[in-house]
Amino acid sequence: MSTTTPTVCVTHIPHLDAPPAYRPARAANGLPRIELPSGHLAYHLTRYEHVQQLLLDDRAIRSPCNEEGGASFLPTVTPAQMLFNKDVPDHGRLRKVIARDFSPAGVARLREQVLQATHERLDAFERQAPGADLFALVLDHIPATVDCHLLGIPLADRGEYRPLSHTGAGGQ
Repeated sequence: MSTTTPTVCVTHIPHLDAPPAYRPARAANGLPRIELPSGHLAYHLTRYEHVQQLLLDDRAIRSPCNEEGGASFLPTVTPAQMLFNKDVPDHGRLRKVIARDFSPAGVARLREQVLQATHERLDAFERQAPGADLFALVLDHIPATVDCHLLGIPLADRGEYRPLSHTGAGGQ
């Protein structure tokens, strides 16, 4: 396993960020909002306190964002089974199941597995010819490997689990 961490700098690339596909809108309930390309209004939350305020408000529902023609930046609807797509009371019930694993202490327990998976994939990437696909060789593997550790799925079964994680049917 390699012990050096490669340095990657992208700040010199001009126009790296795409222009926003939204327009600012009048704030509501003390929270900033935007108008989406579809014409829908949406909260535009970039501060932890604002995200927490909205996620803890039972009146804030997610289901309209996951309907055909609903307010969304995504070109498609995402699986309704995903935790983030659930509304009260299902969201809270499912959140309790995973809260301990995603707490700061729970995430800290995964630190070594994340580092090991990252180093293994970066080492595999370094062995490839120039122009190798970073996503396919590194980025696509790490989340599934970490999910297997988190969910207690044997790493030997990662190949079976990985496609499920892409469709939203796994890890829910």
